[in-house]
Amino acid sequence: MLSIIRSWKSQVPPARKHFLKIRMRCLAGILLIFGCTTPSFSGDDRAVLGSLNADSELASFPNSATTLPGGTWSIEWSTLSYTDGSKVTAPMGSSDVLVRYGIVDPLEFRIYTQGITAQWGSNPAAGFSPLTFDVKARILEPVEDYPWIPALAFESALQTQLLGSAPFNSGTEPTFTLNVDQPLGQFLFQYNLGTMRYMSPCKANQMDWNLTYSWSIEHDVTDAVTLFIDGFYGGSVLPKVTTMSDVTTGACITSGTPTNGQGKNGHLFGENMVGGGLFWNVTPGFGTYINVAGGTNSDSPGFMSYIGFLFTPRAYDEDLQ
Repeated sequence: MLSIIRSWKSQVPPARKHFLKIRMRCLAGILLIFGCTTPSFSGDDRAVLGSLNADSELASFPNSATTLPGGTWSIEWSTLSYTDGSKVTAPMGSSDVLVRYGIVDPLEFRIYTQGITAQWGSNPAAGFSPLTFDVKARILEPVEDYPWIPALAFESALQTQLLGSAPFNSGTEPTFTLNVDQPLGQFLFQYNLGTMRYMSPCKANQMDWNLTYSWSIEHDVTDAVTLFIDGFYGGSVLPKVTTMSDVTTGACITSGTPTNGQGKNGHLFGENMVGGGLFWNVTPGFGTYINVAGGTNSDSPGFMSYIGFLFTPRAYDEDLQ
């Protein structure tokens, strides 16, 4: 085992070693705080508020099983988002926006875009990413007397070509997921399991399907601050990190032994990210968040991070109280 670790370390470039050290120190600090703090929320508060205090969806990778109350809305803006390149995706930066509206209590409509987007590498491009339309329906409410029963929701997203610049229009890409919020004592385990369709990076005009799994473990350290560790395998519900299908990337695996599901056909089954961050509910109706993650294999981007903000009208907070 030690020889394998030494061999792996000798093959990692110095710059990536530096990033790995930073990520490990950040995760170690988050885990230390997780283990040494006691949550300040009550069971009733958790059942009402759901995840991440003000119910942010962009802060961590998975989406929650909660929906906004009917007639209320919120907006999230990841102002600075950067993703390193991988075998089949180029380095890119974006400014993601998510608008949510509660149609009725168990049903929510959402519009998402990666906004102003820039791509570097051998095929540089800049423009605006297309709109994604999303609907989330709550299936099962939290049960106060039975905290081991999770909250469930079904979510369906459709990435279109509306408002998208030519370099980032990759066709109509649907995603279907089951969202689960599972209480675990002082923590909340949140995960999404589903499938997504994307344009093949190797075969023109061919769409492929991929399994997706995203997760987070969250802990409220104060009334206003939530820490979390998170990750995803195969992709996230919303294309927060990479669209996995940028038509200008021009990269395709044409030789070599398939690894983690990715072979000569260019499937991205092996993309795996792990990271962590926090959400801070600064004032009623306004919060900020940060997430930093890294890839665990060669199929994944080496590094990604984003910082953003959440705004929701005060009427929403009063409704929750």
